[in-house]
Amino acid sequence: TNKFTNRLTLHGDAGAVISDKQGANATIDNNSWDYVFDAGITYKGVQNNLDFTASRARQPFGNGTETLLNSFLAKGGHNINDTLALTGEGEYRKADYSAAQPGINLDHEYSVGAGIRYQIMKETALTANYTYNDQDLINQAGNVNEHVVMLGVSFHPSWTGH
Repeated sequence: TNKFTNRLTLHGDAGAVISDKQGANATIDNNSWDYVFDAGITYKGVQNNLDFTASRARQPFGNGTETLLNSFLAKGGHNINDTLALTGEGEYRKADYSAAQPGINLDHEYSVGAGIRYQIMKETALTANYTYNDQDLINQAGNVNEHVVMLGVSFHPSWTGH
């Protein structure tokens, strides 16, 4: 991590991961080494903030498969005043399978979203968010689309007594 200024920060991690698959359903290539990383840049201004991150990490799925997942995420926010803020984000994810996987699996997906936050008190805020998600699946005709609306109350207490 390198903090260039009070507003601009770069971060990065890189390494290798080994997967050892054993059992009746393991493929012939049961040991595989892969590179992984996480890198990004963050800008925090008085009213605006922006965060861009690129990563490659092993991702398990609910259907029992796993893969390396390449992800690009951009998030931002704009504080209109002390109590009202707008947020937005977009993400693209692409699966990188080392071998063919049986069944229905993720090929790639993207999501975009926007939200608003209203600060009621110092530690409490009301939030409203909308997200659209589009997934392209392997062995499946057509894409899967989701529209998600979330309303919430967030509470962030200060445990330091200040």
